[in-house]
Amino acid sequence: MRGQRDSAAAGKIVYHMCVKYTNFILMPVDKGYIICVPVAPGVGEPAVSGEPVAAPSFGKSHSRRVPRRAHRGYARRLCWDGIFLVVFFTQFGCSKGFAQIISTIAGRDTVGYAGDGIPASSAILNNSHGICIDNIGNIFFADGARIRKIDTSGIITTIAGTGVAGYAGDGGNATGALINSPGGIAIDGAGNVLFVDCNNNRIRKINTSGIISTFAGNGTSTFSGDGGMATAAGMPSSGNIAIDRIGNFYVSEQIRIRKIDTSGVISTIAGNSTTGFSGDGGPATAALLNGVVDIAVDSTGNIFLADRNNLRIRKISSSGIISTIAGDGTTGTNPDGAIAASGPVYFPGMVDVDKYGNVFFSEFSSYRLRKVNSSGILSTVAGNGTFGYSGDGGPATLAQTKGPGSLSFDASDNLVFTDVTSIRKISSHN
Repeated sequence: MRGQRDSAAAGKIVYHMCVKYTNFILMPVDKGYIICVPVAPGVGEPAVSGEPVAAPSFGKSHSRRVPRRAHRGYARRLCWDGIFLVVFFTQFGCSKGFAQIISTIAGRDTVGYAGDGIPASSAILNNSHGICIDNIGNIFFADGARIRKIDTSGIITTIAGTGVAGYAGDGGNATGALINSPGGIAIDGAGNVLFVDCNNNRIRKINTSGIISTFAGNGTSTFSGDGGMATAAGMPSSGNIAIDRIGNFYVSEQIRIRKIDTSGVISTIAGNSTTGFSGDGGPATAALLNGVVDIAVDSTGNIFLADRNNLRIRKISSSGIISTIAGDGTTGTNPDGAIAASGPVYFPGMVDVDKYGNVFFSEFSSYRLRKVNSSGILSTVAGNGTFGYSGDGGPATLAQTKGPGSLSFDASDNLVFTDVTSIRKISSHN
């Protein structure tokens, strides 16, 4: 009998199995496991012979240390107070699970702008989105008309923008530049920070010396430029940006996805410039998209996109074929444990993929973060479905959110996300 994940023990690795109608929780310790078995009259049946053993009592549970070889077919009968309890581990072993704890690393339940040079936990944020984490753990995010940074010591600063919307400053220090509704953020291999300057119809770059420049887009809102240099292209409705392991950038443009290669040449890799839904199973360039708000790229070159108005999460394989991995085009909340592609998603927002191939996306309108595992099964990672700001220090699935937005993973596999006026973290899901 295969073990199932259990999040009941906050902050601890747990194994939850069902044994002859008796549930128990198995917690690892230094040289074995502690088994906590709920004791109640009439539960459990002896399945193997053996002598009763003594064990300490913990309220309504009893525990005993069992050798680690137990998960390989080892069985033992436990008997306390005249009640036989059977613990049997099959050859299948157990699956590991974590109680995912949520916390706030920046901002609070207050709207505004304050706090540069102090711990991020004491800062005030305006409207956080577009998050990205570099290789050493610095966090970058958009906040109103600014780009802000939380360093590895937890100190927050502004690295671009004055707070006044506009377009100015190329060639100078980014902190003196004007930007207008920044969106997605990506970091290249050299440590340069690139962000979508949405209302300026450009992608801008902050180099490691803090100097800002335009990386792509000519400032016009008319689609143009495929096959030429990205700096000369028209890039309307750009929203988010992602980078692959080679250094190619991908940009979402509502009804299309464009690619900027390492030579700076721009092309369209998905969408035919018509709004709608079609194309699954065929080339992504022939597909119809409707409101692509975010994209992510995995280590093998697969691209994942939140096709918001089509109520789907879609995938473009490394060979260019598009498919749907979550959502069936209807509005609603698909229950945990369901096949992700066979039920609704509630207006998907941002998307990211971890190094294990699990795809995460925000359901902004249902105040949840959801996960599609590599088998296509859907689950909730954070949010209890109600609006608010609560739950820090407890299981993420019981927390209230204001509307989870952009997602990013740190080097320890913690999931960090924007939550309007705060930046929050969910402990490692692996």
